[in-house]
Amino acid sequence: MVTIRQDLIPNKIANRVVLGTKNRREYITIHETANTSRGANAAMHAKLQRNGNSRTASWHYQVDDKEAVQSLLDTTSGMHASDGRKGTGNLHSIGIEICVNSDGNFKKTIDNAVELTQILMKRHNIPASKVVQHNHWCGKDCPRYLRNGSKGVTWKQFKDRIAGKSSGGSSTSASTPSGGDSTKEKVYRVQTGAFKDRKNAEQERKRVKDKLGDAFIVEGTAEKTSGFPKSVAGATLVKEENAYFKSNEKIKVRTEPTTKAKHTGTLPKGASVNYFAVYKGNGYRWLRYHTENGVRYLPYRETGKNKKAWGTFHDKRPQ
Repeated sequence: MVTIRQDLIPNKIANRVVLGTKNRREYITIHETANTSRGANAAMHAKLQRNGNSRTASWHYQVDDKEAVQSLLDTTSGMHASDGRKGTGNLHSIGIEICVNSDGNFKKTIDNAVELTQILMKRHNIPASKVVQHNHWCGKDCPRYLRNGSKGVTWKQFKDRIAGKSSGGSSTSASTPSGGDSTKEKVYRVQTGAFKDRKNAEQERKRVKDKLGDAFIVEGTAEKTSGFPKSVAGATLVKEENAYFKSNEKIKVRTEPTTKAKHTGTLPKGASVNYFAVYKGNGYRWLRYHTENGVRYLPYRETGKNKKAWGTFHDKRPQ
């Protein structure tokens, strides 16, 4: 069974590379890293994410021929599908990056990717029909090797295996959930940090699996949060909210929710932003939103009673 351990992106990094903590988990998006360098395995890509990445992007899991490493909680919306800040791929799916490092065993990596995908399918009741390629969201040639079959495994074979139609060398016996089945099978996690050693954790996993259903090992201790930080530059998180704000006057945009932060531009009168969180502090209420250049904060009114907003709020993008 594939080993899954957590190496979560810290909040100070997640602040600029995630889209909130309300991922609907309706899809699983399969990627390949496209990094064939020796040593470009799951641990390396998890470290890359933990240290800030080289671009504004984030995904939930990376998997190689030895393990799977989780960087974001499943409930967090990452930036991996290339379909924008309000796209279904980013907001409604879990992203898995399959490693293609030249010193790895690709077929074993696929075995582990199949098991990881099946675990997530069971956990979130996601049918095989909603396990899709990165290509599905944006047309990118990804996952390239699965798409062209040049490494001996095709996308069709991968889909057949996660659906239980072909073993293909995978040791898992997970079946495909039925989508709307209210009696869906549960999957349980056993964390090694809760036990004296891994041997005891393995014994607990076997006990849980025999009595309650499928179970798998997670390396580490208690989960950390990996969504929006509760405090930024002295301003505190009020709520998470995926909505729109349309300005009725020019408003200066900042890199942090304080007027002391760098001024990166001005939102014109009549323009709108898709924001994901509200902060309060430093004399203002602030909206947190994302751009290609990172996170931005927009003040929308002064704090205090009877202070009017400098615009209007909408559930859908205003005209």
